[in-house]
Order: sequence, then C-alpha cells, then structure tokens
Amino acid sequence: MSHRKPRAPRATGSPRGDVVGIALVVVAAAAYLSPVLKDGWSFGPYDLGSVVTIGHVIPTLTHNRLNGDLITQMIPWNALDWRLLHHGQLPLWNSYTLLGSPQMFNFESAVLSLPDLVGYLFPLSASFLVAVAVKLLLAGTGTYVFCRVLGARPAAAAFGGITFMLSGSFSNWLGWPLSDVVAWSGWICALCVLAYRSPKRRYVVLLAVAVAFAFYGGFPEAYALALYAIGAFLGVGGLAVLMRRRSVAPFGILRIGGGVAAGVALAAPLLLPGAQLLSISERGAAAAHDSTRAASALSLLVSQGYYGLPLRGSVWFGPGDYYETAAYIGIVALVVAIVGIATSWRRPAVAGVIGLTFVSLALAFHVGHFDPGAAVDNAVGLASVATTRSVVFLDFGIAVLAAIGMDRLLTHPTRLVRLAFAAASLAAAGLVAAIALNSGAEHLRGLEGTERFRSLIWPVASAAGVLVLAGVVLVAARRGEPWSRGRRTGLAGVLVVSQATFLIFAGVGLNSYSSRFLISNPPLVALKADVGSQVIGLDGAVSGTPRVWNLLGLYPNLNVAFSVAEFAGHDPLLPAGYFRSFPAPHGYLAVRSSVLVPDIDSVAEAQRYGIVWLLVAPGRPAPQGAVPVAKLGGEQLVRVPGASRFGFAGGSADGSVLGWRQTSDRSFTVRVAAARPSRLVLRLTDVPGWRVSADGRALPVQRYDQVMMSVLVPPGEHRLTISYWPSRFTDGLVIGLAGLVTLIGWASWTVARALVPRRRRQGAH
Repeated sequence: MSHRKPRAPRATGSPRGDVVGIALVVVAAAAYLSPVLKDGWSFGPYDLGSVVTIGHVIPTLTHNRLNGDLITQMIPWNALDWRLLHHGQLPLWNSYTLLGSPQMFNFESAVLSLPDLVGYLFPLSASFLVAVAVKLLLAGTGTYVFCRVLGARPAAAAFGGITFMLSGSFSNWLGWPLSDVVAWSGWICALCVLAYRSPKRRYVVLLAVAVAFAFYGGFPEAYALALYAIGAFLGVGGLAVLMRRRSVAPFGILRIGGGVAAGVALAAPLLLPGAQLLSISERGAAAAHDSTRAASALSLLVSQGYYGLPLRGSVWFGPGDYYETAAYIGIVALVVAIVGIATSWRRPAVAGVIGLTFVSLALAFHVGHFDPGAAVDNAVGLASVATTRSVVFLDFGIAVLAAIGMDRLLTHPTRLVRLAFAAASLAAAGLVAAIALNSGAEHLRGLEGTERFRSLIWPVASAAGVLVLAGVVLVAARRGEPWSRGRRTGLAGVLVVSQATFLIFAGVGLNSYSSRFLISNPPLVALKADVGSQVIGLDGAVSGTPRVWNLLGLYPNLNVAFSVAEFAGHDPLLPAGYFRSFPAPHGYLAVRSSVLVPDIDSVAEAQRYGIVWLLVAPGRPAPQGAVPVAKLGGEQLVRVPGASRFGFAGGSADGSVLGWRQTSDRSFTVRVAAARPSRLVLRLTDVPGWRVSADGRALPVQRYDQVMMSVLVPPGEHRLTISYWPSRFTDGLVIGLAGLVTLIGWASWTVARALVPRRRRQGAH
C-alpha cells in the first residue's frame, strides 16, 4: 500500500463568488433577527420574566410560553458576567444563588465563549442579542467554509450555510449554550480536513482555537454529542480512504490530533474546575435519560409546527417539549442532500459526512423500544446525556450533503445526477403525501387541526415545487442540453431563495424581543431598597413548575439579573448536598432542570443558613420571632433577628463577629474576636476553591452542615480574608498558557526558518 500525499484543497469559484456567498449567509441571519427593528434590541422572553417576579400578575399574553430558561438562566448569567467584567472583575462567583455558586465553572454561563466576548463590547441591553447574532454567523460561515473545503461552489456553500444556521434544531436553541458549542461544528470539520490535507501550520492553530472556543461555549452534554458526530465524520472518512486502497497520511492524523489536543489545553481553565464541580453536583448523579423522540417524529424534519407552536394564539400538542423536538430543515434540503449522497458517496470526506449524518440520526431517534442513543450513553458512562439532541448534528450533516448535491446538480448535471434529483423529488412528494394522509387519519379539530393544516402548507408547496423542477431537469436531460450560465444561475437562485424563505418564515416569529432589557415593578424596587445585598428566603407553599411560577419572590436565577440574593437556585451544577439538605416536600425539586426552591418556614432555619430576610406567602402567618417590615405585592417581608452570613457555631459566647464586608464578587473580609479556639461558620456554598486566612496565616477549611463551611479561629482578634479561587483553575491557566506558548512557538518556527535564509541571501549581496 503506497503512501500518497493527501490532495491539497482545490479552490473552486472566484473570490467575488465567496463575497457573494458569505453576503447571502449574513443577509439570511439579518432577516432572521429582523424583528429587533420593530420590537426592540433586547433578545429574550422579557414578557415572561415579568410574571415570574414578586408581585406578579398571571398573564395571558406572553408571546412564547416555553422558552423560560432564557430569562431565568442565560440572560441573568450574561448580565452578571457583563457587569462584573465591566467592573474589572473576573466572573468566578455568583453571590445571588442560594449561598452563592460558581459562575464561570458551571459551564452554561459561557463566560469566555466567543459570542459572549463580542457581546460584552456592546451595551448590556443589546449584549445578549449580539451574542445570538455571532452564533448565527459562526454556524453559517463555518458550514459555508466546510462546504467550500469539500469542493462546493459559493452558491451551493451558501445554501448549506443558510440551511444549517436557520434549521430548527440550531436556531431554536440560539439562546442556550448548546448552540455556542454546536456553532463551531463547521469550522472544526473544515479545519480537520485542511489540517489533514495540508502541512501548513495555520490550520492546526486555527483548529486548536475553534476547539477551545467550542469548549468555552459551555454545554457539557454538547461536548459528548459533538464527539459522537465529529468522531463519526473522521472515523468513517478514514475508513473510506482505506477502502479506496489509499493509505491514511500519518502526519495528517498527527496534525488533527495536535490541533484538538492544543484546543483542549487552551480550554483547561474551564474544563478542570468545571469537571470537579460536575463530579459533586446533582446533575452528575442524574439517572439514565429516557429518549422520547420516536422515529415517527421524523415528520418534524419537513414541517414546522406539525404539533403546534408554544406561541400566543397557537397550541402545543406534541410529545415532550417543543424545543426538544424542533428539527425542521425542509423538503428542498432533503432532496438535494439525497442527490449528494447518491452521487458523491465515494469521496472519503463526503462519506465521513454521511457517517456523521446517520450516526446522529440513530442517536436522535428510536424505533419502538430500541433506543441506540440511550444504549451508547449507558455503555460509555454518560447516562445523563440526552442523545435526542443529536438532531442538531443530523441537520448539520443534511445541510452539508445538500450543498454537495446542489453543487453536483449545478456544475456536473450528468444523467445520474438528474435521475437522482428526480427520484429524490418523487420520494419527498411521497413522504409529504404519507404525512398528510396520516395527519388526516388523526381527525384533529379546533386549534390543533388549524395548526396542523398550516404546518403542511410549506411541505406540500415545496414538494410540488421540486417535482416541477425535477421535470424541467429531466426534459433538459432528454434534450442533452447542458446548463448555460444563465440557467445555472437561475436554478441556484430558485434553490437558495426557496430554502431560505422557508427557514426564515418558519423561525422568525418564535423568538421574543423587547424594547426594555429587564422589566421591574414597584414591589421589586421596594424589595431591593429594603434588603440590599442580603439573602432572602422563601416561606410558603411549595408548588409549581419551572414554567408556571406560583411561588414567592422571583423565579430562581431571574433574581440574579436584578442583583437580588435569593435562597433558591436554577443551576445545572448545584451541589448534591443542597438536595440532601432540602428533600421534597421541604424544597421544590426539579433534578433534571436543576431547580431547587427550599421552603424556609422558621426563624431557626433561617438563622442556620444566614438568611436575613424572608418573603412570606399571602395568607400565611410570619414565623414566630420574625420582625414584619413591609407588604410587597401581597407578600410579607420580614426580618430574621440574629441571622448573618458569618457567625460562630451554636452562638458561642467565646467568639463574636465584629463586622464583615464583601470586597468583590468572590472575596470577603471578616473581623472576629475569640476568647478561645472557636469554630466560625461560613455560610457560603461548600465547593472546592475557598481559602481562608487569619492575618495572613492560612486556616484549614472544613465542611459544615452538608452545604456550608467552617474554620477554627485561634484566640484573639483577627482579620479573616475569605476568597474563592480553585486550585484547578490555576492548574488550567498553567496548562492553557503552556498550550498557547507551544502553539505560537510552533507556528512561528516556519516563519523564522524562512526569514533566516532570506537574511543570509541579503547579507551575501
């Protein structure tokens, strides 16, 4: 078996074509986000946020009822990051959730993701919108570049970029960190191919940067899904090379491996402390996931709103959550993707994309009781990973294959290509007919029937359109007429415009926008004025769900956006100790969504956790010993005497706290006096990384009462410094810096070697 040098990427099309192709992707992204011009520059369901706050009124007119995680997690975390960074602080700690929680290392806050870094450069009210726009462009341009690397011309590559960028499985997750990770898929795949084919070191460096930023996107579940998908792309592509009796280039593999390894090293400041937190979290101990997307849901690939929409004026009547099932990509994309598979499967890189697509299909859907996704997760110890979300990589694979098929149709319209297009069009029409017949058999009535009818308009129109187009193509094939430049341009325009139009109309109305960043109300303003930065507990009946809030105060993590500290949490990495400390029914629990709302119903319990204030449910008496302060929106605010973030265990008379203050988001100073060695309780969440010193001398930190910490204070008066900085973060910074220096040195070596002979030649003259 001979060792052949990998073929270098072949440039097809002109630079002007690439300018036009990228411009099409940008215009499609702008069209998708165009409602900001009418509704406001703040992206997210702020109308829903206004009804999960203190003194709320249950609404009937929220635009979108289901995407609550944006306003209760992603937007508050983004706001906290923005504020801390603009005050010169690294967002390591969140002081507003329970007794505090790690901010950067919970992954989903995505502090250092590229979209968020760009967003920090803009005003806070537009920061989240900018991050969303950057994710769209990363996904669209990355897929465009990948298609170009695989040989597609600019028009076809633009088709692929727009298709993935606006596909339901990606665009519907734009506000979540899942899309921060997945947005890099095209770039990573393209750079893997380039690094394999070419010895140029820039491709390895860029691959490392793309991998690192994908990790900083901050969704551990997406790491696993990306590993499955991109691993399948590389593995199947490698097998295809061997099946063609060509040897795999060892240096190409080394370059890919080196780029990925360097990317992991650059991401070590997040991965090392984040993995440590994951190991002690409730999420890390989650039970095996139950896949809920059956193969029958494949109809959602061609139809948006087949089971309704979670919008005002519509109804959702499908299985599971709308956002977990959204997968629409359209008939046109499926038809040309089939052409790509039928005509280009022998090419190793295309075979790799086919492998990625079918592996993602197998992971995302199940047939009967056969669920390969759950089986794979259980086999590799990742039982909490929802492989149904692999549908986003399924759409990515379809988008790339569609670009390959469209390119073949435009530039190499052989008889095989035209027949494949006609056959795929007939199959698509048959699929739509079957879906329509099945829908008719359900005999839906009322709003459900109306929504089902509307959802089938685009698929039926698209199927009819591709059938007509297939007829035109077959007529041209019979006459033996090659495409003229004008016909080729017209066909490309029809395909790109029809696909972009479907995807824009399918998704443009789903997102919420607002002219106001955060909507406050008088009770919330009064609450902030009364409690300042001290912790508020909730005393009331524990009920409700993450989407229908009928508890007290603010829904967990919405309080973070308003800089209100609340003894409740909605965080994927809440320590498991909290859930042991507040078992149901004493605390409302939602383990899968990592929500914890403890019911604090006594002064003693509030003092135990240093909760200075309580909000008491309407009609409920205040705990005995609490001091009433105000009525806020029907909820009673009371003060808890003797409660403090820092205090000696058991109220020891041998020690006293003379005063304390928070000096930054992650540090405190406490002045204490002790007659003898006494144990000081630190009512801060016990996670690795806390350090305490008394007058510059380190004190051992011990766990206290499952979720807090304590230190033994020596006799005398002391000034304690308490700070959060995990040692794993330091290790990660060292590894990341070493990886960066290695990359820069390795990339610069070629330039240095090229300059030395040139200078010698110049010296000789």
